[in-house]
Amino acid sequence: MNKFLNKHEPIYETTGNLPHWTQYGKITFVTFRLADSLPQYIIDNIKTEYESIKQQLLKEGNLKELEFLKVKKHNQLEKYLDKGYGSCILKNKQYQDIIIQTLEHDNNLMYELHCYVIMPNHIHLLIEPKEQATIQQIIKTIKSVSAHKINSYTNQTGSIWQKEYFDRIIRNEDHYNRVINYIRQNPSHCSPSEYILWERGRPRPR
Repeated sequence: MNKFLNKHEPIYETTGNLPHWTQYGKITFVTFRLADSLPQYIIDNIKTEYESIKQQLLKEGNLKELEFLKVKKHNQLEKYLDKGYGSCILKNKQYQDIIIQTLEHDNNLMYELHCYVIMPNHIHLLIEPKEQATIQQIIKTIKSVSAHKINSYTNQTGSIWQKEYFDRIIRNEDHYNRVINYIRQNPSHCSPSEYILWERGRPRPR
């Protein structure tokens, strides 16, 4: 079975702040971040620019360019995420362990993990849904379960994760390798204790 985007197969799209494409069983690059990971003024500036271009593309029915626009927005946000805004609780072992346990719980059941990095204020995943599972279902579960565990650990309530997330179906083997390399390089500015990097075929963290 082809694990990469197939333009000849149905593509299911959901809309929201970001468009999401779904094809069953396709390897997907996903990024989600802590709720306090970016100052609101940065989010507002990027969103204003994005929404203006998005509305024009929707009028034109240009879904291909809309997908590229989503990637551009992600890249802009990523530059700010790496500056270390917010509480950055994920650099602490207790929270890293919660994320690892959550990711591993459904690995090889609902999905297969290919690679991930837990950064101080965000997470990158390269993940392959199994059977009829969708990225939307998978990420919703991961965020919900981990948020509950974190709030239980801190005896607090409130939002842990930013509501929206970024996802992009892997196009081909070259795209796959570029994403793997990107995930490997993302923590290059962090000290070893501030992140967790794992790839398929390597021992599990901890």
